[in-house]
Amino acid sequence: MVFLLTAMALPQDRVSADPVPGMLPNGVGADEVAISAITDASVQRCVHFFEQELAPQAGMRIDRRAMTSSPNLGQIWRADAVSISKPVRASRFVCTNAGKSIEPLDAAGAE
Repeated sequence: MVFLLTAMALPQDRVSADPVPGMLPNGVGADEVAISAITDASVQRCVHFFEQELAPQAGMRIDRRAMTSSPNLGQIWRADAVSISKPVRASRFVCTNAGKSIEPLDAAGAE
């Protein structure tokens, strides 16, 4: 079954298709496991904020998401957002029960 999960993840690992180098899934920690849904209410509120408010207001769209669980942080939602118009800008949004963060991704090599 691990083989099947690895085979399914390969298309996401194609860096050449990434608008900006370093986009997900590279940021997922080694001690994390993939989950199918976010059930933590505070993480859900954070996700809603990024998807429905911040990204649209910033002129960005969510390009890629990852949902994981960590022994230390609980449920983690990560999303890479890219600008809708040029110049290309990209940021990684992260939500956990402990809070939220935004990290710019290097758009210098983007087309």
